[in-house]
Amino acid sequence: MICLGYDETFCLNALEGNSCGLPIFTFGKTALNELIHHKKNGLISNNFDQLGFDLNKFLSSNLSYRRRYIKNSYDYSKKYTLDKIENHWIKLLK
Repeated sequence: MICLGYDETFCLNALEGNSCGLPIFTFGKTALNELIHHKKNGLISNNFDQLGFDLNKFLSSNLSYRRRYIKNSYDYSKKYTLDKIENHWIKLLK
């Protein structure tokens, strides 16, 4: 999933993508810099040329390489399940 995220505050769509097993390709702007861990659940590029290179490399890589990113993406998204963040929201609302 390509998510440039120039004006996102939390970038929920990136987290939703990760929960579907989609690695995120981004420039790491705003909260994406915290949500995406380079070479774990996505790739952070510095410019459009590098983004294109990273996408091509990923798409032409072997299946085990791509599956590692898919698994890492899905596993990372579990950090934000309702049962893990519910108490944080309750404390904020009190």
